[in-house]
Order: sequence, then C-alpha cells, then structure tokens
Amino acid sequence: MYKNATEENERGTSRQDWLDWLRVAATFSIIVLHVTTREKVRLKQEISTLDWWTISVIELITRLAVPVFFMISGFLIIGKCVHDPWRYIVPKVQKIFLVLVFWMFCYSVWEWLKNNVENPLIFSLKLFVGVPYFHLWFLLALITCYLFAPVLAICHEKWPSYSRYCLWAMPLIVGVDFVINFTFATGDYFRSSFLELGLPYIPLFFSGFLATRSGFMNTKPTVFLMIAGLAASLIAFAILKKLDVESYEKVFLPLSPSIAVASIAFFQYIFSIRKTLPLLPKWAVKLSRDSSGIYLLHPIPLDIFNHLKIYGRDPNLLFGIPILAFFVLLASWAMVYSFRVTKLDRYLLP
Repeated sequence: MYKNATEENERGTSRQDWLDWLRVAATFSIIVLHVTTREKVRLKQEISTLDWWTISVIELITRLAVPVFFMISGFLIIGKCVHDPWRYIVPKVQKIFLVLVFWMFCYSVWEWLKNNVENPLIFSLKLFVGVPYFHLWFLLALITCYLFAPVLAICHEKWPSYSRYCLWAMPLIVGVDFVINFTFATGDYFRSSFLELGLPYIPLFFSGFLATRSGFMNTKPTVFLMIAGLAASLIAFAILKKLDVESYEKVFLPLSPSIAVASIAFFQYIFSIRKTLPLLPKWAVKLSRDSSGIYLLHPIPLDIFNHLKIYGRDPNLLFGIPILAFFVLLASWAMVYSFRVTKLDRYLLP
C-alpha cells in the first residue's frame, strides 16, 4: 500500500525520506487517534472539562493522519499510471482485495471470540455491501482510489498547468460530500457499496499527487493554512457543542473541509522542506516500510491491552494516551515482524 522507503522518485533513485517522515508520523497518529476515541467513549459520562478538551485537541491533531495516508498513496501511484496503467494497477488492487477479504474474516472471528457478533461469516460478508470492520474501510476506499488513478493521471497529463488551482479545489469537492452526507445526517463512513465508500476520498488521493506539482510551495502559507484549518475545526467543534448540535463531532472527520485543508497544507509543507529534513535512523525507516502492516494489525494489541484494563487515562490523558499508543505500536510492529520472518507478509499484508 505505501511500499518501502527506497521507492524511486521520478528523477532517479534517491530515497524520498520525507515520505518516511510522513509514514512514521501518520502511523503513530492513527494509533493515538484510536486510543483517544476509545477513551472518549469510555469516559463520556465521567470526564472533566479539562480532560474532555485534552482528548478533543489530541483527536483533532491526529485526524490529519488518514488524509495524509491517502495523499501518500496518490503521490506514489498516480504518476505511474500514465503509460499502460492497468498492468500496474490491477495486480495492486487484486492483492489489496485479497488481503482485505482475509482480514475481514479474521477480524470477524476476533469479534466473535469477544462475543460481539453471533455469526462471523455473516459479519464478514458485510464487506461486500460497503460495511467493513472498523479500520478496514481504508483499504476498501483505497481500492476505489486506485481504480480511478489512471483517469486522474490522464487528466493531469492533458491539463498540467491547472495543478495549482485543482489542488485547492479538492477541499471544496470533499466539502460537498461532507455537507450532503454528514450535515444532513444521511450518511456515514459506510455507504451502500465499496465504490460509494471510496469516491469521497478520491480528491484527497489526487491531492497527494497535485501537492508536489503545484507552484504554491512557500512554507509560510502552507503553515498558515494548516493552522487555520485546525483552528476552524476546533472553533466549529466548540460552537456546535455549545449549541447542542448532535453531529458536532463530525467536523473532525477526514471529509471535513477544514481537516482536508489542514491535511493538504501539512503534506505540502513537509514536501517543501524535504531537502532540509534529517535522515531517519534505520529502525524508523523499517517502521515506515511496515506502516501498512502496523495499521492493519494494531486493533488486536489495543483490544488486548484494554481487556487487561490498561487504558490511556493513567497517569493522565495527556501522557497516558501516547504511552499506551507507543506500546500498541511496538506490539503491532512485533506482529508484522513475525509475518516477515515467516514470509507470510507477501500474501497477508498490503
């Protein structure tokens, strides 16, 4: 899905270290996000105002991780789809789909063992109507993005001069879906089909490609846009909560226009300073390589820690959440390593 850190760029064979930085940061952020949202649900009735805002700010910042992963994929894939795209895309889609089906069944059995589902087979079949398990929706949406990659590549090939304008039109396109499916509460992450699930994320996918080709590369504007996007999300969140709007938390979702703006700005900022970023240590490069496997497997150690009553609230939320996320990351990485040692990773991991 995000291939390794030695991915060649378009001009030669130099490592794209900035992608390693993004993968490592996004991988840890995803785990922090899932620890945070669990704590938010668990403590909803007994949380203090300070802790509630602590959790909300952590959640807001880590919400950038999902759009960033879509943009990384778009950056790596779309540029390779100009010539003979289907020979490149079809094998990738086939592998992701087979991995997705396998892990959907595994997680269905996992939920059955936890007494959360009655029939794991029926639960796993929900995948085919656009209702995957928890975090597996990302793989389902990514398949749709991959299928549209050749079209996006051709569009850019024909109209390359419009990259700058198209890039910042992407949050507006995302915003249309957000207004229709969230503001009016007619939809959610899970739609009626896998195609419909993935379509709203195509603009984010395309943004990763456009962001590296846009002439708008100054660091100060991108930092401003990133802060502005995060601030707009937090302000909207606070206002809607004060007004007791039921769907106030949806402004933090990846399809929120303000989150999309902040994510694109962050991605472009890292790209703009890529030549000044220090090299990551070897262990971090390996973590970057294993990021997709860690994402795929991390709910298992997180569930085990929670079953052992190890939560992100101790000693407090500000420290407990990242500490627990760190140990979940290590446990997930150890699981990925076991797959690599047994060479099962080539069949069972993206």
